[in-house]
Amino acid sequence: AAVSPKPVRNGALGLVVGLVFGLGMAFLFEYLDNTIKSAAEAEKLYGAPVLGNIPQEQFEKGQRRLTIVERPGSYAAETYRGLRNSIGYINFEHNVKTVLVTSAAPDEGKSTVSANLAACLAMAGSKVVLLNCDFRRPTTHQFFAVDPLMGLSDVLADRVPLEAALQHTDDENLVVLASGMIPPNTSELLGSQKMATLIETLKADYDWIIVDSPPLLAVADTAASARW
Repeated sequence: AAVSPKPVRNGALGLVVGLVFGLGMAFLFEYLDNTIKSAAEAEKLYGAPVLGNIPQEQFEKGQRRLTIVERPGSYAAETYRGLRNSIGYINFEHNVKTVLVTSAAPDEGKSTVSANLAACLAMAGSKVVLLNCDFRRPTTHQFFAVDPLMGLSDVLADRVPLEAALQHTDDENLVVLASGMIPPNTSELLGSQKMATLIETLKADYDWIIVDSPPLLAVADTAASARW
């Protein structure tokens, strides 16, 4: 008996339709994908150079590591030195003294970068203050042996003088101004004239101010303090 070829043709047609649909969906996803996938793409998009490419490090919950000190020979430590050098090149044309480090969302490594960059600059001989403006999720005390409950909020509220709030670390060139207790009006406090005066006071005494600031999409604090 002869076998009808229709099922074969129908199967081939279904295969072609499936391939066309799959390719169409792939092109659609590619068209809708607006993520940045490389440093070169970021430079082209923003019209600014990428200062460093820091590898992501894994830590246990509640634990942090000052890589530049504890693992100075690692690849990650070398990338922090590269970041320090890149910032130094900028200063040939601009008198940069304040660097604000932030991220889009939490848990992207901005506190780790802030702490290691501050330590890296101090190891090169610069006088550095690490200023923690992240009141909600402060982690400075996980990198340095400092008290997180006394710091910036106490200075801005005139409860503690600046000299008393600055905490020393194992490196004589590096001091930390922790966040302190969380105030009820964080963005207003960070955007106040008192904050501007504090920054100017620190700039007079230190070569670098490294600011650990909250994620941009989480709270308005960074937008408030970035002006200074």
